[in-house]
Amino acid sequence: MPQESLLNPATIDRLLNTPSTDPSIGRLIGASASLSAVELAQAHAAPLLMIATDPRHADQLEAEISWFAGPDFPVQHFVEWETLPYDSFSPHQDIVSQRLTVLSSLGSFRHGIIIVSGPSLLQRLPPVDYVAARTLQLQQGQTLDRQAFIDSLGSCGYLRVPQVDEHGEFAVRGSLLDIFPMGSVQPLRIDFFDDELESLRYFNAETQISGDQVDSIQILPAREIPLDDNDIRYFRQHYRERFE
Repeated sequence: MPQESLLNPATIDRLLNTPSTDPSIGRLIGASASLSAVELAQAHAAPLLMIATDPRHADQLEAEISWFAGPDFPVQHFVEWETLPYDSFSPHQDIVSQRLTVLSSLGSFRHGIIIVSGPSLLQRLPPVDYVAARTLQLQQGQTLDRQAFIDSLGSCGYLRVPQVDEHGEFAVRGSLLDIFPMGSVQPLRIDFFDDELESLRYFNAETQISGDQVDSIQILPAREIPLDDNDIRYFRQHYRERFE
């Protein structure tokens, strides 16, 4: 059902094209904030950033914006780690995967809404070129040094396991290499013929049965922070300088 606009064209033009002041909208109650954000984003050529108070509020904004704007409107939700300071465990791999998906798309995100909670803005993020420099693009029929590819997965943070179950894991079984790429909803099975990628197929992590074939796929790094030898050495050096 079409929604009645909260902002008339004159108001939208004033909000977007008034350089001398900081325009604002007040007294937005309930879902009216999400509807106003959708109207501004649709009228503006650049992405719109919405800051939520907490993860629950961010989920609510995402649901409201998707309902008002429809499924084809670009909405990115940069989720929180959902861990407390000094926790002894890392964020869940599915959360890291979703965050890396957003980070990898920011360079080409030209229109839409990005939702982020206030606490997430206080966290340090990797450099702009970190994700791009450690992203691997695979295509069917591509020639690729198999052992060098396996080594690169380890340097990108992927964990070698007997059987792939969750994001950030890979397994080597003869000519087959199973991997659950960050940012992908399904794990991938790579069939090598010598150093040629003979086929790329998704598979079911529970049944291990191969499914649809794909022509190409992008493999993002498994972590938001680098863990190769140079970066570990860099961390140790600065840690000793900071803490005697």
